[in-house]
Amino acid sequence: MKKKLLLIIWVILVTMLLKQNLNAQSWNLIGNAGTTPSTNFIGTTDAKAFVIRTKNIERIKVNTNGDIIVGTGGGVTPIALLDLRNSKDINSIYLTNSSTNSNQYGIRSVVNGTNASAFRTAGAFTASGAGSNNTGLTVSASAGNVTYGGNFNATDAATSNIAVWGYTGGPSGSRNYAVYGSIASFSAGNDYAGYFNGRTYANSLLVGSDAAVSSSGIEVHTSLSSGLYIFSSNSAGNGIISSYTGSPTNYYAIWGVSPASGSNYAGYFSGNVHVTGTLSNFSDERLKENINPLQSVTDKIMQISVNTYNYKKMYSNLNLPQQKQYGFLAQNLQKIFPDLVQTVVDKSKGENVLSEYKAVNYIGMIPILTKALQEEHAARIQTEQELNDLKQRLRDVETLLSQNSSLTQSATQKNLNIAAIARLDQNVPNPFNQKATISCFVPSNTNKAMVVIYSANGNTVKTFNNLSAGTNQLSINANTLTGGVYTYVLLIDGKQADSRQMIITR
Repeated sequence: MKKKLLLIIWVILVTMLLKQNLNAQSWNLIGNAGTTPSTNFIGTTDAKAFVIRTKNIERIKVNTNGDIIVGTGGGVTPIALLDLRNSKDINSIYLTNSSTNSNQYGIRSVVNGTNASAFRTAGAFTASGAGSNNTGLTVSASAGNVTYGGNFNATDAATSNIAVWGYTGGPSGSRNYAVYGSIASFSAGNDYAGYFNGRTYANSLLVGSDAAVSSSGIEVHTSLSSGLYIFSSNSAGNGIISSYTGSPTNYYAIWGVSPASGSNYAGYFSGNVHVTGTLSNFSDERLKENINPLQSVTDKIMQISVNTYNYKKMYSNLNLPQQKQYGFLAQNLQKIFPDLVQTVVDKSKGENVLSEYKAVNYIGMIPILTKALQEEHAARIQTEQELNDLKQRLRDVETLLSQNSSLTQSATQKNLNIAAIARLDQNVPNPFNQKATISCFVPSNTNKAMVVIYSANGNTVKTFNNLSAGTNQLSINANTLTGGVYTYVLLIDGKQADSRQMIITR
């Protein structure tokens, strides 16, 4: 009996101890109370990993060194303190923040360290795979006012801070973008793929194309009406400043290229243009063909209308000068020298409101005016030669008279009277474009007197015959002759007594 009693007592004590031990190592499914975090926990106390499974598949594993692995199914060496891998679901991590705090973060990452040369990144996002659109980081935001898909700041005391750093690389021939901004469509011009408020540095910038960047610092490709539009609202600012400070001798601060045909121009300036250096055009003989001398332009020059004028204020959109101008009328010049007039398309009111105006190549007039001056010089030399010939003839007459003592005094006096009394006056007015008058005096003992008008090339264009003795008034209408320089001569008995020049304008 005593032994049976002792056995019962021993069974009761063992049962109580086992019950106490089992309660100490279990967690109730409805929760636990009275726990001590330093001694009550879920996990291991030996060098074994802690694993959580569902459907007998490993879902979460905490290694003995503290690394946490999520979603691998086991057998993976982690590469971070928290290693989350996903091969099934669209989103690997989904975080929401619906609090009413004014400063809300869906996720916040902060990195700090003391090693100045360490590379520290608050977040590193990588996307790889066979998909055509891989995105390392996609951030979206939607609100009634200003929203930010991502807000990146670098504001510490370091000498070089980078808020966003994009770096990419890939195999030859691939298209890689360190930072890519895109908008679905233009909303009345109010959407921008990128906005930078402040100084922006780009060592090489390509706009509007994914082609390889050339040797230019900025290259713009666009199908819009203008490749580059620059506007400065500073009252003392500049729309564009281009400067080249390199050492080569052949360089261009601005180089404009355009087909040299029709109304295409490498540069168009709506307003005054000032040049402090030399303005030049290609004129190398090696670039030219069909070279021919210019002929007889003086008559054409006299037909050009030269005017003073002011531009109409109704065309102020062209920024035309408002002070009095001196120049040609394009329509008039086009009739005489059509190659010096071009048609220019004005775009100042937009691509949909185009206007065409005629423009004059004033520099092209320089060789024509030079040729006219040469022709005038040649005509003047010819006239001077004729005058010298006349003077020589008179000297010869005087010599003969002095040597021929057999001449009667009356004959000598007659010849001297012809030379001394015959007179040809300058036409009035001169130059003229309508009508002019020539006065001349014919001695009484003259048998035949006439006035002959010659063109610049020596051709006879008009003759006044049978002039009477005494004063004669000759009338010339400009519409009977072309514009130009003419020489008219008084002939007394077949000998030139005097000559003058006149100019007809148009």
